[in-house]
Amino acid sequence: MKKNSLIFILLLVGLLFQECKKDTYSSTASAPFSLIATINDTSWTTDTVTAILTYTSASQSKKFECTGTAFNKRVYFSVLQKGQLNNNSSFPIADYSNSSPNVSTSYFLNIKNSNGVYAFTQQGNVAPGSGFVNITAIDSVNNLITGNFSFTSSSITYGTDGQIKSVHNDQIQYGGFTNLPFKFVKQ
Repeated sequence: MKKNSLIFILLLVGLLFQECKKDTYSSTASAPFSLIATINDTSWTTDTVTAILTYTSASQSKKFECTGTAFNKRVYFSVLQKGQLNNNSSFPIADYSNSSPNVSTSYFLNIKNSNGVYAFTQQGNVAPGSGFVNITAIDSVNNLITGNFSFTSSSITYGTDGQIKSVHNDQIQYGGFTNLPFKFVKQ
């Protein structure tokens, strides 16, 4: 009798695990955040991301732009490619330094302006050579892009005498995006 009970219990446990396996295989895992970074030594993940790849036929150029927003912070970066480019959703896989005028990076905070309205306000400027955007993979069929980014935004406060009073650096580091969906636009 004990032997039959043991077999019955083992069968039930086996069925239970089998059902769990079916659930695991039938579900689809997807990351709720498509853009991450460390901002001033604090982990940051977006709740809103917009990514657009625009092909402009007149200038034979493509521009990839990405904006991520969460917790009253916003990160923006873009990469412009000029030359003989295809009018499809492909983009060159490369490392892009912001020492080039074709790379733009910015950091914003949602703060109250002089009218008492909250608005995203750019925090300082990003000096050439203090950041990068790397495109490491692109799926031009499904419009997905992968890469990483990092930059420093500096705000300088001047005294009434014109001398530098203070410098504040915002460090946006270890930024990444994996299989980020993007919209492809032709103009």
